[in-house]
Amino acid sequence: MAGQKGLSEQDAYAQSKLALTMWSMALVEQVAAHNINVIAVNPGSLLNTRMANEAYGQHWSSADKGAGILVALAVANEFANETDQYFDNDINGEYGDERGEFGKPHSDALNKAAIAQLIQHTQDILTV
Repeated sequence: MAGQKGLSEQDAYAQSKLALTMWSMALVEQVAAHNINVIAVNPGSLLNTRMANEAYGQHWSSADKGAGILVALAVANEFANETDQYFDNDINGEYGDERGEFGKPHSDALNKAAIAQLIQHTQDILTV
């Protein structure tokens, strides 16, 4: 049963990031008729945040890298017509400050059956 298996902190974090991407992909279909763009985002790995520094004792990129791409995707004209996409801010710069690009998310994030199962499980939890 989902939610009954213990996970390491890293696995739980990775699973939560995948779920966010899956929810974003589900949202695309819900808002398509309203001319709303939805972009799933990996703002960057091991950004200089308290969480990364406490968990790993290091960081690979500035927190500004993650914040900057989130702002740009939300307001920059270059992204005004992008939707149903996944932006991976780690693709180009490896783990530096160079901006990433659109790419492919984890295969489960595009699996409609897995997304439907996640949505149903979330709704079941919320209605308890």
